[in-house]
Amino acid sequence: MTVLWLGSLWLRALASLLVDGSIAMLCGVVLARLWLQRNQPIRPLLFSITLCIGSALQLLSLAAVFTGEPSLTAVLQSLPDIVATHAGTVLALNLVAAVVLLIAGALGQPLFTAAALALAIVLRAGVGHAATQQLLSWSQALQAVHVGSMAVWSGGVIVSGVAVLPQLRTAPAALVGYLARLSRASTWAVVMVIVSGGTRAYPVIQPDLHAALHSAWGAVLAAKLLCVAAALALGYSNRRWLARNDCSEAACTRVVRSLRVEAIAMLLILTLSGVLANLAPPGN
Repeated sequence: MTVLWLGSLWLRALASLLVDGSIAMLCGVVLARLWLQRNQPIRPLLFSITLCIGSALQLLSLAAVFTGEPSLTAVLQSLPDIVATHAGTVLALNLVAAVVLLIAGALGQPLFTAAALALAIVLRAGVGHAATQQLLSWSQALQAVHVGSMAVWSGGVIVSGVAVLPQLRTAPAALVGYLARLSRASTWAVVMVIVSGGTRAYPVIQPDLHAALHSAWGAVLAAKLLCVAAALALGYSNRRWLARNDCSEAACTRVVRSLRVEAIAMLLILTLSGVLANLAPPGN
């Protein structure tokens, strides 16, 4: 069976989206449970499953790229050798963390789920361009901050916009309280995303700014930054609504609609991040 598509850019980007999107959604579910102090309408088990699928695809894609073999049998046989490498070990650990998250979700243990999610975020920092040969390093710590902050921001917005706020539309006081918590968490997360992302991107762009901006990597980065700007503008609009304390039905409907649009922007950011993580930076 020929599996050349396993090492293709689109499949590697899809695997990254599944992993990053699942981690973000799991963060959103954990935050919603914390803020609502009751069951929320989205269960974490589905996203634990998609995280397992994405992690497995990443490991298989790495094997396909390393071996260059068109046969699925050859790719599977190469896995022990791939796992022995630094990149393979990190991806295997990511898959183990995903399975642990799946077990935690199946058992319905919130604290176990939160601890496993934190482990998955730390291990996720070891994958991609920012990965180093040392799992314990400042570079890895910075990447873990970036992954975790992005998951809190995007997951909080998506879960809230798609599932939580529509349920709170008829309860203005609860809606305002929930949005205030989301706004505070998102503000801190955005600050950390910008600081960590800028620190990571500067060494790549600085040596040759012209080459970086005119490469495929630079084009995808520019598209991602446009989506980030759109999400920030929508978030600022929602903060202004909170400051006005307008609890009319029309205002509540508008803010729910605005958060749904922001959720779409976050999905685009996660998608572009998946492509960006699998493109060679300028000069590499």
